[in-house]
Amino acid sequence: MSNVRDQLSAWRNPGSRRTRHTELRLSVLGPVEAWLDDQPLEIVAPQMLAVLAILATEHGRTLTTTQLAERIWSDPPMSAISVLRNHISALRREFDAYGGEGAGFEWLGSTRGGYRLCLPVKFDVVEVEALIAAADADRRSGAAAQAETKLATAWSLWRGDPLVGLPGPWAGQERNRLARLRSDLGEARILVALDLGRYPAAIMESQTLVAAEPHSERWRELLMVALHRGGRRVEALDAYRTAHRVLADEFGLSLGPEMVRLQQQLLSAEPPRLAATKLPPDLADFVGRANLVHELTEVLGADAEHRPAIAITGMGGVGKTAFALHLAHHVRADYPDGSVYLDLGGLDEHPPSTEILVTAALRKIGVGPDELPSDAAGRTALWRNTVTDRRMLLILDNARDVDQLAPLLPGTGATAVLITSRSSMAELFRARLAPLGALTTDEAWTLLQRLVTPRRMSDEPDAARAILRACGNVPVALRILGARLAARPGWRLATVAERLADEHQRLAELTLGNTSVESVFWASYRLLAPELARAFVLLAFADAAELSAAAVAALLDRDRAAAEQLCEALVDHGMLQTPAPGQYGQHDLMRLFARKVADPAQRRESPQALCRLRDFYASESRFDAAAARGAPILLAERRALG
Repeated sequence: MSNVRDQLSAWRNPGSRRTRHTELRLSVLGPVEAWLDDQPLEIVAPQMLAVLAILATEHGRTLTTTQLAERIWSDPPMSAISVLRNHISALRREFDAYGGEGAGFEWLGSTRGGYRLCLPVKFDVVEVEALIAAADADRRSGAAAQAETKLATAWSLWRGDPLVGLPGPWAGQERNRLARLRSDLGEARILVALDLGRYPAAIMESQTLVAAEPHSERWRELLMVALHRGGRRVEALDAYRTAHRVLADEFGLSLGPEMVRLQQQLLSAEPPRLAATKLPPDLADFVGRANLVHELTEVLGADAEHRPAIAITGMGGVGKTAFALHLAHHVRADYPDGSVYLDLGGLDEHPPSTEILVTAALRKIGVGPDELPSDAAGRTALWRNTVTDRRMLLILDNARDVDQLAPLLPGTGATAVLITSRSSMAELFRARLAPLGALTTDEAWTLLQRLVTPRRMSDEPDAARAILRACGNVPVALRILGARLAARPGWRLATVAERLADEHQRLAELTLGNTSVESVFWASYRLLAPELARAFVLLAFADAAELSAAAVAALLDRDRAAAEQLCEALVDHGMLQTPAPGQYGQHDLMRLFARKVADPAQRRESPQALCRLRDFYASESRFDAAAARGAPILLAERRALG
């Protein structure tokens, strides 16, 4: 009741709110600390700090109490909602103490069933990530000294173990992510130290990373290179023998071709170059696509003289990257000159430039800063000439379009290329196209079973099948839900299936930490031109499994040619399906997403669009005429008429 009175007071006295710009600063690289501008917040309760940190990472977005509870407790207690409300009230009081009466409700807003942080947020993590990226760009352009300065600043922000004392699944996932960020920072420091000839520093940092991750071959490679360049060739060879013993005897791992090649260079007294980086790991529970894996493995086999580029395409969330890496691990033994994995950032608002990508590729195959040509054309030529002479495996992940890819493609030769993209890549001539769809029902069952155990599936088979239908057999949805269920062994599948049956809440249910089906789809949607976005949304309001091109033209109030062109563009963006020429449909999850992101103008237009669709059918008496001819009528088009 007091919360209601406080809120009413804030609305009656708007002048009491703080009007000047205020910023929340959060430091999580160590014990969590928070400030409003330069004023520290006196928050000691770990759960309250967790609530603030979670809302801050999603600032501007509403999180439901259910989503908050699931991120703070592995198994939320009955009192979770009331505990959360108490934490929210306490945070608002902290905000009021700094910003004046009403600041708490202004800066930490509430909507039906959820909360949203409305303040600008500054994170030390974001600053570190930006410094690492900027240092990488400096290093690739030959400015290693500037890179060293940036990395020193990033290192100074790291105060200890991240998120110390914060409870819950979200904090655990973030700690794992930040541990990887710490490793990235360490690797960047080593590479810059090698460029600057600071070999003792490179050796020390490499030894630290080896001690932290003794199973990592990459850290041992860096240690060998640092020792050799520092004039300690015997110790570098000892590091190889130690790596062989530890990885083989203690972890059951065999050394990759990169380590073997480094040893051979050391034995022959050649100056060692870092070979292409190790592939990201394969998924231990990868499921399905067996026929396609077999087919493409033969295409990439050792006997193939000229290996084509293979473009793995499909809508967001169908597992393109997982499939590409699974395939790459299958065939990597046939590529003794190593592997190069590059994330092209095609879904970023401002993807990396061609020069940055080509430079990154060259650095990954061991080309030093002093060997890089000064212009983009020269670097592209060096990349192609170098790769042509090697038998390598190149994985180009998250490509936006063919134009972004072109400078990185090696042309003819023994290097194989795997590309992943939400774009159809139809313009990539001479490439082998491998479009991926959702899993089959049997494959989806197997995947969910591996995540939540066979017994839970066999105990509630009907509920399990309902979950698969709600997820549309899309791997990212199944993995999110499977991870949630695995962390909550007491949850009944029937209860989860019932929650998923509510289409208005389904996307909210398919969220885990910072990963969600909605965010996967949003990455594609925000790149659409306004006319494409309008078509995408209105198609969702038609609520049809499939529509003909003529029906889409009526829905969009465009001529047939224009409507078909829009639909084909959406197909090429991986946001619409075309089971047959002139027929178009949306995946159920994509349809729910499109409705959710509709802007006010699109929502206002949707009733008119549906009227146009009904008029289209009625004017031609399509149902009667089709029935008289005995022709099949799409059930979806019947439903569109209501």
